[in-house]
Amino acid sequence: MSYEVENAGQMTAVHVTVFGPLTDIFSGNRFPATVTLPATADELREQLVEQYPVLADHRFRVAVDDVLPASSSPVREAAEIALLPAFAGG
Repeated sequence: MSYEVENAGQMTAVHVTVFGPLTDIFSGNRFPATVTLPATADELREQLVEQYPVLADHRFRVAVDDVLPASSSPVREAAEIALLPAFAGG
């Protein structure tokens, strides 16, 4: 049985680190979340916006364990998720 089938829909507790203006939303730079893995980076973003709807009003990228995965890249494990807002107008 493949990894994806064995672990499909696995709820995983992660720590989410935020930067810039996102720290004002969470009154700090870190908060706990629960995500379902495996998921793509876009799906992780959707899951976090579903849990914290205020994120829908902000532009940010999702980094997983210090890597910026492509939006459609599968994420099978995650120890740390970071939300990176647009920097320098980007």
